[in-house]
Amino acid sequence: MSTVRVSWRDGAAALIVAALWVVYAELLARGSVGFIIDPRAMGSVGLISAAVLCPLGNGAAASGLWSWGMSALGVVTGALGIVTVVTVGWAALAGFMIAIAAMWALTTLDHLLGTARRSPSTAGAAAH
Repeated sequence: MSTVRVSWRDGAAALIVAALWVVYAELLARGSVGFIIDPRAMGSVGLISAAVLCPLGNGAAASGLWSWGMSALGVVTGALGIVTVVTVGWAALAGFMIAIAAMWALTTLDHLLGTARRSPSTAGAAAH
């Protein structure tokens, strides 16, 4: 039986993602939120937040297909963020926001279910 690996990191990540989505919703509804006046500004905030979210996901414990899939999703997410900043595109921003939420949801679900394989060193330590 696997143990649940949810920690303070998951809570912090949830707060960051929720804050991003609140600001994004306000941007869509009002057209600006403080200094966030367009997709470029929101994309920049999203990229900075994504840089904080990556270590919170603690993906180093995962291996195999899960690791490859999340890495690919991370590359797509980063690319969408860069495309958003460069093009100032609303569609790219929407994709970027969805990708951030998907990465957070998948990581949190993995932590809740304990489905990602552990690296050999972690698996050996857990058996003791």
